[in-house]
Parts: sequence; C-alpha cells; structure tokens
Amino acid sequence: MVNKERVELYKAIKITSSIVEQEVNNWIKDQINHKKVVQGTNIAGKYYVHVMKCVQNSMGHLFSHLNMPSKKEVTNIGKMVLQVEEKIDKVEDQVISLQQKVERLKK
Repeated sequence: MVNKERVELYKAIKITSSIVEQEVNNWIKDQINHKKVVQGTNIAGKYYVHVMKCVQNSMGHLFSHLNMPSKKEVTNIGKMVLQVEEKIDKVEDQVISLQQKVERLKK
C-alpha cells in the first residue's frame, strides 16, 4: 500500500510540475514579447558592443605598454603562420616536381 501511495504521489508531483513549468514558460514568453523589451534589448546590445570595443582598445594599449601581444595580434600571427605553411607546401611540391624531372632527364 505504501509503495502504491508513493508512486501516485510521484505521478501527481510530476504532472503538477509539468503544468507549472509550462505556465512559467508561457508567462516568460508573454513578458519578453513586448515591443519595449525588444527595443531595450536592441539599445543595450549596441551599448554592449560599444563598451566591448572600448575595452578591447584599452587592453590593446595596455598590452603594448607591457610588451605583450594582444588577442588581435595573436590572431593575425596565427593567420600568417597558416599562410606561410601553405606557401611552404607549394614550394615543397614544386621542389619534388623538379626533382622528378631531373631524375627523368638523368635516365
């Protein structure tokens, strides 16, 4: 009997929690769906982007004074390394091709 009562209790809790969760989600959607919220979020997003750019510029100046590379500089170095690797691969392919041609000429 006790086990049946517990199972029924757990089922009731599960059903009730599902209903409450759905109602809370609907309430949140209704609150977010207002034009003012969207406009405020848009303004806040623009402000956030501006602030982040200012922070990045300030960090860049700080890093330059500390003789440390900034994130942007490290990214640029990474791109350059990839470009150099690609060029080395092309040169290597050309050298192999030339070696093969020289070997053919020797025969």
